[in-house]
Amino acid sequence: MKKWKLVASLLMGLVLVTGCGNDTSEDTESSSEQTSKTERTTERSTEESTEESNTGKQSEESGDWEAIEKVLKTETEAEKINLLYENKEPIVSENEDAKVTIEGYRYYQIENFSRNFDIPFGDQHEKGGVIIMDALIQNKMDQKVYVGPGFSLNLTGYNAAIMRKKELLAEDLVSDLIKKDNEVVEKAQIRGFVALSMKPEAMEKIVEHGEAMLEIPGIYTKKDSFKSADAVLAKKETPIPFNVEGEKKVEDASAFYQDKATVENMGTKTLLASKEPKETKEFEGIKVTLDGYQFTEFVPNEDQASRFKKFETGVVLLTTKLTVKNDGKASIKFGNTSGSLTMGNSVKTLSQNGLEVTAEKTDLPVGEEATKYLVFAMDKESYEKLYHEQEFKLSVRLYDEKFASMTNLDDVTFTFKNE
Repeated sequence: MKKWKLVASLLMGLVLVTGCGNDTSEDTESSSEQTSKTERTTERSTEESTEESNTGKQSEESGDWEAIEKVLKTETEAEKINLLYENKEPIVSENEDAKVTIEGYRYYQIENFSRNFDIPFGDQHEKGGVIIMDALIQNKMDQKVYVGPGFSLNLTGYNAAIMRKKELLAEDLVSDLIKKDNEVVEKAQIRGFVALSMKPEAMEKIVEHGEAMLEIPGIYTKKDSFKSADAVLAKKETPIPFNVEGEKKVEDASAFYQDKATVENMGTKTLLASKEPKETKEFEGIKVTLDGYQFTEFVPNEDQASRFKKFETGVVLLTTKLTVKNDGKASIKFGNTSGSLTMGNSVKTLSQNGLEVTAEKTDLPVGEEATKYLVFAMDKESYEKLYHEQEFKLSVRLYDEKFASMTNLDDVTFTFKNE
């Protein structure tokens, strides 16, 4: 029989809600004085200033990991819980209106646990992986906002997403948000833990690749609306490590532009050429800037090799970074922005949507700007023997809200050489 009283005691306070105004901060501090150490999500002193609360500053030992591990062991009835990896570096997604921070995360292996968890761990109860994240969500605005879906992982070579499993902790940050209809009131923040379950097959991919792609939830002005037009803070995908090799991969990937080959760990990149021309073209009030471009040799990993089999001698990727400022007269369907690349005077190829990350903004209203990465793939031998010293012409195509092309072939073009 589960020890529900113990679980309830340990979980009290593991989800913390605080206001950022002076009055709310004082109420929170008063309440904290009546809460035992193990009942706190953070060890924040009652003497901390309102400014610290507003900026989300936490003490070094922000999450009560000892308490949460006891909850995990009690809930799963696991015989053993082993810590495989810990990361204390904050992972931040923010702007002037909102902020989501993963204050830290831990990766555990649980063994010989309750049969009640057979299904989420692959129809067995001998071994499973559990990832627990300590998350903080802050609303800096003078209006309430709503938290979108997130806190999930994707692994290279593993088809299913790694999702939150509420039964692992009984009560967590997400369950607390659900009770509030995912609402965070004005000038407030909410903090707690989120646990994800991982089957043994997924654990093998973690060992193989050392990293995974984390989806950080977005913040929205409307309940149950996850449209970019309603986004206060767009959702974000970022790679996170799970071993020393993964840490190096994440560090190395930071040097490359954010195409899917990089962010989804499809293989290994080697930089061939890079430049930041910062060149701007204007079309009917819309300013398109070629911030930079990178030529990289790309070697896909075993899981992705079949996608690139037509490139018999190897793969070279050209990834271009564009910033679009819409000072025109109509909204742009920004997510559909595409391009064509002419090499020399005749050879033309189109941008590869399947290698491009989703733009943070699907729509770009008048007065706003956003960044888009366009990706082009070419055969390595052709690049080295034919294209390497040729002139490249990049033509950018923009689309309106009805998905109709706003630009013709030469309306927005950039010319450059591989140097």
